[in-house]
Amino acid sequence: MQDIEIHAHLWYVKESQELLDKVAVRFNDRINISLIKDSDGNKEILTHAKSKFKRVEVVYVDNMGNDQVGFIKSYKINTEDKPWVFYIHDKKNVEWTNKLIDPILDCKNLEDLINTNNIGMIGSERKITAAETEEYLAKRDSEIPWDEKLAIVTYRQTVTWVRELQYILYTEFGFNDKEKEDFQFFAGTMFLARKNVIRLTHSCVHDNFFEPHYRNNGNVEHGMERFYGYITKCLHLEMRAI
Repeated sequence: MQDIEIHAHLWYVKESQELLDKVAVRFNDRINISLIKDSDGNKEILTHAKSKFKRVEVVYVDNMGNDQVGFIKSYKINTEDKPWVFYIHDKKNVEWTNKLIDPILDCKNLEDLINTNNIGMIGSERKITAAETEEYLAKRDSEIPWDEKLAIVTYRQTVTWVRELQYILYTEFGFNDKEKEDFQFFAGTMFLARKNVIRLTHSCVHDNFFEPHYRNNGNVEHGMERFYGYITKCLHLEMRAI
């Protein structure tokens, strides 16, 4: 499809190859890949990608325990002159990956959707969810036993990152303060999004926001996961779940 560019952050060899196989059935022109520097599987992943796509562009990033570092660099260096981005990354949980990307790859009216002016993001209806708020977390905190408090703490850290990114958006780009408004996001950070959604989200994130370790919640990348949806709402565009 001529209006969509693909960016993929890949690390696990088998899971990456399976993901590339699926995507190439529908999109086999060009793919922009980010890889971890000096990772043992890079050669196998690239060889497989080149067998499936007509053109492969690649960037390398340090291992920071998340995919967004790679996406930011890939988009910055290898973005194409296309209005939409399809972003994917490998996961050990292939079932989770399939729930995220199958609705997009199997969508029969995808071209109609990307040509609909008020749609800003497209993703799986099985993975669209409401962003957490301080009020919601305070309520949950009162309902769970003390030995489960770690989950609440890390969710609060994620919400803090969302609020920080919102503040940057207000102060640097002149958006009105809408931080208390409800919004949704696609859990798992695989989606189709308009370029202005990607560009504005990435513009609010500094390289030194990323911590060099993996956590399943509480880091800036988890805030970004939600922030793509928030930016979409700020631009008065629709999150279309399919």
